[in-house]
Amino acid sequence: MLGEKEKDSQNFDENNVDFETNAENNEEIEIDEENYVYEIKPTVLKTITDNILPIKIEDEMKSSFLDYSMSVIVSRALPDVRDGLKPVHRRILYTMAELGITSGTSYKKSARIVGDVLGKYHPHGDASVYESMVRMAQPFSLRYPLIDGHGNFGSIDGDEAAAMRYTEARLAKISNKMIEGLKKNTVNFRPNYDSSEVEPEVLPAKFPNLLVSGVSGIAVGMMTKIPPHNLIEIINSFIIFAKNPEIDINNLIASLPGPDFPTGATIYGKNGINQAYLTGKGSFLIRAKAKIEQLNSGKSRIIFYEIPYEVKKPTIIEKVAFLVKNKKILGIKDVRDESTRHGIRVVFDIKKGFNPEIILNKLYHSTDLQISYSINMLALVKGVPKLMNLAQIFSYYLEHQKEINLRSLNFDLEKAADKLNVLLGIKIAIENIDKVIEIIKASKSDQSAQEKLANIFALNPGQTKAIIEMRLGRLTSLAIEKLVTEIEDLKIEINEIKAIIESPNKLIELIIEQHKNVSEQFGDQRRSEIIAEISYLDEEDLITDEQVIISLTQNNYVKRIPLEEYRLQNRGGVGTLASNHYKDDELKSLYITNTLSDLLIISSNAKIFKLRAHQIPDSSKQGKGIPFLNLIRLEKNENISSLIPWNQDYENHWLITVSAFGNIKKTELNAFCNIPKKGKIALKMVENDYLVSAFIIPDNPNINILIASSQGLVNRWPIKLLRKTGRISIGVKGISLEKGHKIIGACFTYGDDFVFSLSKNGFGKKTAVSEYRVTGRLTKGLISIDSTKAGNLVFVSTIKNNQEAIITTKKGFAIRIDLDMVPIISRRTKGVKLIKLKKDDEITSVSLIKKSENKN
Repeated sequence: MLGEKEKDSQNFDENNVDFETNAENNEEIEIDEENYVYEIKPTVLKTITDNILPIKIEDEMKSSFLDYSMSVIVSRALPDVRDGLKPVHRRILYTMAELGITSGTSYKKSARIVGDVLGKYHPHGDASVYESMVRMAQPFSLRYPLIDGHGNFGSIDGDEAAAMRYTEARLAKISNKMIEGLKKNTVNFRPNYDSSEVEPEVLPAKFPNLLVSGVSGIAVGMMTKIPPHNLIEIINSFIIFAKNPEIDINNLIASLPGPDFPTGATIYGKNGINQAYLTGKGSFLIRAKAKIEQLNSGKSRIIFYEIPYEVKKPTIIEKVAFLVKNKKILGIKDVRDESTRHGIRVVFDIKKGFNPEIILNKLYHSTDLQISYSINMLALVKGVPKLMNLAQIFSYYLEHQKEINLRSLNFDLEKAADKLNVLLGIKIAIENIDKVIEIIKASKSDQSAQEKLANIFALNPGQTKAIIEMRLGRLTSLAIEKLVTEIEDLKIEINEIKAIIESPNKLIELIIEQHKNVSEQFGDQRRSEIIAEISYLDEEDLITDEQVIISLTQNNYVKRIPLEEYRLQNRGGVGTLASNHYKDDELKSLYITNTLSDLLIISSNAKIFKLRAHQIPDSSKQGKGIPFLNLIRLEKNENISSLIPWNQDYENHWLITVSAFGNIKKTELNAFCNIPKKGKIALKMVENDYLVSAFIIPDNPNINILIASSQGLVNRWPIKLLRKTGRISIGVKGISLEKGHKIIGACFTYGDDFVFSLSKNGFGKKTAVSEYRVTGRLTKGLISIDSTKAGNLVFVSTIKNNQEAIITTKKGFAIRIDLDMVPIISRRTKGVKLIKLKKDDEITSVSLIKKSENKN
């Protein structure tokens, strides 16, 4: 083993140093390693060395990046404003035209087409060519597909096309208008990547394909996104521009309704569309089309039959499943994709009791059933990217149409002139046929004959050649007559062509007529409906404000019931079954509120939650409801203690909470304006204590608080004796309780109400508040009902005239009575029978309602 120093020395000798040798003695010269000084020389060039030119790295990076970016922009990512095609799309169409795979021929293998495109014009991967070709054949990607595909070319669900060895294709009929005139020298050609072939710089394109087909592409530092349009609408708008290129841009914009997507759907936001047509940039919303079906069972379903452009159905369904699983959207029972090749049909089954309008609104706002589409009308103009408005796009396209039509006309004019020249020569020969035959017979060769004919009859080489090659059949009288007619027709055709070439107005008329023919041949009805502006609806815009009953069970099942389901009855009856529930559950309480009211929900863990009443699913008395856990974030073993309906301003109001042990607390209500989903601490409870009553009072010093105990006593004292405390405080004692007794309820009064008392055995009465004298907080209170005859007190509340009560029992029975029918009796009496209880049944809750607020 070598030591570390010896290793370093060995490595040094072998790898880093070339030993100097004595030329004369051929002896190695040893180097003093300890005193040897290592010198590292910089390799940065400052002058030209070995044909290497020094350049700053930042300059090289800048130049190389710009070259790369321009290559991507011009050669791959952006379309040309004239034909609306990217290079790969143009090369595919041109290759198919060269191969003769037009709309009137049989299909050819896609692999054959892709191979020719790659080998001749597009030196990139075959996947990029085939994917571009597939997209041009998809009726859900292009408004008017440019390729007629045969086989599996993918689906709107995002399924990929079959491999190119399995599919076949040919040009679509409308693509004939893209390549029409290529043989007439209408466009310039350039060498391909290896100069072995030539390809067109642009296609003739006899319709504004940039706007009709639309395009999207991302280049270096820029992007384009142009939506597809309806062919008829685009051509009509273009014709208006062609007739008057100086037209006001706003008038031009008014002539074009907006984009038209192959998948239909509804477009919202005409202002955003107009902004894009005016500036080149804008945005609008696309919303799926849906209908709601109401079923006889009371359930409903939402059916989507058109979805936004470029949105995949599986993505929507997956997102909805996620939202349902995480309880972001409630009420959806099932989702089914019933789409066929005849159309889209995605069905959402809605549970009974849920408003389908609200769920539909949530689906729009939470999924891709509603998307924002941004327009960025960027295209190449003479090889340079340019953001354009509608008028500029039409202007460049019109110049392109003028150019290709002029070049086509000049091509036709040249051909017609050449043909007329030949026919005139033949006419001269026929008129002098004997002399011509004599000259030809006397000539030794064709060349000699042509020269003699040219000299004698003043003919040009084209005419003399045609005479020499003329058949004898041209000498018949019929042929001569046809010749004369053909000459006259050619003269007329030449004059017409010259007239168009020389007249800009006639050239425009020709362009307009061509586009009208395209519109008539390939135009169809609009698919996307356009609505000026979207009306943003909150959930409450879809809710009818009406009085309802919120039903709560011991196991925290909740439901919303129309108040009308509880009909008014006379006092003393047994009531009707108020609710169905599970075997191990019992009805706990009913609360009367409005659908647009807030519900302040206080749990057994002393947390407060907030919910709108309409967010609780609608049901019937026979429905069991849903767990409150589906609506708010309750912890394990956490129950609902109280619900407080509230539909007023939070300012200048107080939340009063009273516990079973008699602790009462006053907290500012605006402390609960903003409550997070996980809840907010409302009060602090001592061990074994629980919330009995919670209600809201205005900020009024004349208010008196009434607290009732299970022993039948009611304590009345002024609110000024209760100071405000923080959210997490316990509060103070509101009544002096004897051992074994608890608080059964609390309320407030201004001093001119009645006290409604109800006993365990169903006896109730009204007593003037004035019979309850004002005392202090820590007193026992005064007798409110004769508990020895009526049973223990279970409910106390202050009421006014024109009120009703719904009394519910443990076994789920309820009776709705008019409190005006309850007699006014003194404090110490037992009252009258309001409800007849069944064996082992007892009263669980009482809800009050004003008669003036309901229709019954």
